Amino acid sequence: MARKQVRRALDMALAALLLLQMGYQLLPEDLHAALGLGMTLAATAHLALNAGWVRTMGRGRWGAARALMTVAAGASLLLMLSLALSGLVLSGLVDALRPLDEAARAAHLSSSYLALLVLPLHAGTHLTPVLDAAIGAKGARAPRPAAILGLGAWVALACLGVYEFVTLHVWDYVTLRMPFVLPAEVPLPLYLLEHFSVMALCALLGAVLARLTRRRGPAVCSP
Repeated sequence: MARKQVRRALDMALAALLLLQMGYQLLPEDLHAALGLGMTLAATAHLALNAGWVRTMGRGRWGAARALMTVAAGASLLLMLSLALSGLVLSGLVDALRPLDEAARAAHLSSSYLALLVLPLHAGTHLTPVLDAAIGAKGARAPRPAAILGLGAWVALACLGVYEFVTLHVWDYVTLRMPFVLPAEVPLPLYLLEHFSVMALCALLGAVLARLTRRRGPAVCSP
């Protein structure tokens, strides 16, 4: 039980840190670097707590649900590595890496916005119980008003996320089709809410995909 609580706390910390990192233009640069280090350490601890999953990758049957979780987890790991390494180059702590600044800046921007999509999707693959509780799925308890209201709020936020995905130019930043531009005079709380709605959209997508694929094969927990 304690291990599960630690995992949950780490997941919440990673989500909060990812969201705060998206507002780096509105925060002191030193704070952005410190939060990035914290996010890297939290991700490392998260992976360490799920080391058992890595050891079992070669065992058992592979179904659609397990494949989805594995791809999402692997992509999340690669993005965290990209963010950590490009962040190290941009920090200027290692003079020998300065010639890589331009490439690191592009990688950091693209990876940041791709992480905004992939990390919540990965988290969403573990949130199918939330859907089950709200819709009264077979084997789950009868839907409670709080669960239904929670799912309604999640869906509403995800709908906002569709709009913000376009207006924030998320995919343009992922593909480096445009340089980063901070909207003029945007308050930090509103800026974070906009990005949080995109995270909610991707988490909902992950939960729905996990629930659909769960019917087609065995699901094995992933980090």
